Amino acid sequence: MVIYMVGKIVYVTRTPLLVKPVEGRVSKDSSIVDKMIARIVYYKHYGVQVSDEEIIHFHCPSIFKLKKAKVEKVKISDFIGKDGFLEYEKNYYSTIEKEQILKRAEYHLNTDFDGYNIRKNNCEHFAYWCATGEKKSHQNPGLTTYKSFLYAFGGLYSFFISMNIFSEIIKKNEL
Repeated sequence: MVIYMVGKIVYVTRTPLLVKPVEGRVSKDSSIVDKMIARIVYYKHYGVQVSDEEIIHFHCPSIFKLKKAKVEKVKISDFIGKDGFLEYEKNYYSTIEKEQILKRAEYHLNTDFDGYNIRKNNCEHFAYWCATGEKKSHQNPGLTTYKSFLYAFGGLYSFFISMNIFSEIIKKNEL
């Protein structure tokens, strides 16, 4: 066990999938909007590492099923998914002992952590509260939307450029 990482805030960066399959990021509760979000939205998903193999995180299965959000313990591989990798948050200071951080996270297992709210009470708020005693988020919805727009625009631009190249190749081969 890598003891020094237990009790740390961790995250996985979710970059837009654009045209890639969304199966690794959606569940049976996901809606078409959730699938669109997976395709075009850039964000980070946060949790607290509780062992070499597990993370406790605040998870909402669908933007339309906020009441189903709950704090749960999952395997690191499930937290990361097919297209991510685990990163450790470095930009926070905590005077809370690791054992207390773990107790805070475990205390809220299978609860709704006062209800999911994308701006005021999400996975990042949960992880920071466990580690610092403060609910806070550094993700700015405006900046996230801006990055998402850039990813989507870049992906669509690349798609249309590639379509134009393919059409030119087809035209040349027809002659």
